[in-house]
Amino acid sequence: MEARPEKVILIVDDERDVLLLFQMLMKRKVSVCHVATNGQEALEVIRKVGHLDCVITDISMPDMDGFELKEKMDELIPGVPVIGVTGHSDEDIMDRMRKAGFEHIIGKPVDREKLHEILEVVSGESSAQ
Repeated sequence: MEARPEKVILIVDDERDVLLLFQMLMKRKVSVCHVATNGQEALEVIRKVGHLDCVITDISMPDMDGFELKEKMDELIPGVPVIGVTGHSDEDIMDRMRKAGFEHIIGKPVDREKLHEILEVVSGESSAQ
């Protein structure tokens, strides 16, 4: 039997409760789950780890929002799927996220089933790279 390939993700959110929720939801879906509480911390993790299969990031964060983080990630780890998480249902924000290249968008509060579906799709995309 072939071993399951290791899946490595990074979760970025300035709210610790949200980070803990995502970690709990990811426990059975990924092998390694890194967390960061802001954009700068996320970039440090990316530089240290090097390889990620997926990044899940909040959009509204102080200092560096999810849009700026996505732009910097595209330079460091191009092609890695990024899932944007937002508490805003404003269509302008959603449209801006799509234009910025977020592969998937999840609203807050997080729908557990939708998140699992997206991760399965992303896992398929990332294993093909």
